Amino acid sequence: MAVGKAKLVVLEGIDGSGKTTQAAFLNDYIVNGLGMECLLTAEPTKSKLGLYIRGNLMDLKLNPYTMQLLFTADRAEHVSSEIIPALNKGMWVISDRYYFSTIAYAVLTGLAEKQRDALLAVNRTFIQPDLTVFLDVDPRKQLLGGRGRLEVFERMDLESKIRMREEYARLCAITPNCITVKVDNNKEEVRTLLRSFADELIRKA
Repeated sequence: MAVGKAKLVVLEGIDGSGKTTQAAFLNDYIVNGLGMECLLTAEPTKSKLGLYIRGNLMDLKLNPYTMQLLFTADRAEHVSSEIIPALNKGMWVISDRYYFSTIAYAVLTGLAEKQRDALLAVNRTFIQPDLTVFLDVDPRKQLLGGRGRLEVFERMDLESKIRMREEYARLCAITPNCITVKVDNNKEEVRTLLRSFADELIRKA
């Protein structure tokens, strides 16, 4: 956990849950609403390793465990070079994704449970968030978008998103300071909750 007024807040969730939008909103509220300095960041990072992962992800023919270790290595650099220095300056840090995403994606790769547990153990050695917000969206409603049925390729995407959603929910349930927020396409309600979470962290500082 961060010390004093400095706080680490992480937004997690499946693709399309609104993490990036809500992270930007929360950053704006902390800076302009609460008058605190804040670092808005994301994973994979923009470090050399993070950019390499982003640029070569589809071309790398690595086994699933090696791939998730690359993401974990990028996180280790993220923590040491960006997150910790910012917190030490008394800044808040808002991260779009953290280690939940590594474990959730590992489920899709068929990674063995022992290896997923090992990844989780390594990632739990990093600084833990003062608050993790799991933005929970129903992937079926998300993909249907008001239509009556899904196309074949969408059904395949749906299965993957359901599995990831389940893993995010499992991780949130076993992790301190994690709160599930139902998205349901109501951005303003989500923003109201995020503001209240930030206000509560300030009161606890």
